[in-house]
Amino acid sequence: MQSDNFGIKLKKRYEISGSPEGILTAFKNKLADKNNPVYGHVVNEKVFLKIPPEQHQWWSPQMTISVEECTDDKTKTKIFENIGPNPSTYTLTMFIFFGAGTTIVLSLMWLFSLMTLGHDYSVALTVIAFAVVLIALVFTIIYNGRRKALSQMQLLRDFVNSVLGNKI
Repeated sequence: MQSDNFGIKLKKRYEISGSPEGILTAFKNKLADKNNPVYGHVVNEKVFLKIPPEQHQWWSPQMTISVEECTDDKTKTKIFENIGPNPSTYTLTMFIFFGAGTTIVLSLMWLFSLMTLGHDYSVALTVIAFAVVLIALVFTIIYNGRRKALSQMQLLRDFVNSVLGNKI
């Protein structure tokens, strides 16, 4: 299992007793209650859990739970939990990393060609330095966001535990 540096297991797989329909119904019933600390919806065999909009920040996680019937024991159900950042946040972060990395590679080629030709290469060095600082800044922001999201990740885990109860 993959574990976060902060002690939260990002992916969990386990089997519990009960039918997939019963477990999905339990999630639907619990999510119908308006006093929940999380909100979400059930689609087919998946449960999507999120932090309420009034508490949502850019670092807020979301959880996806897949429910499948065990093939070898029909009285048990497989549960697959996956907790991670909002997809739009993740996509933006990867876009920035890819852009900065590409800028570094192209600027290094530019730098070496300027050095080979004997021209002034201070602009190329500045662009490389800017891209490295950008990567370090985004990495720091991500690290702090993950640290701040720890309580919200635990909130999602506690909600799942409250629904599944003593079956885990």
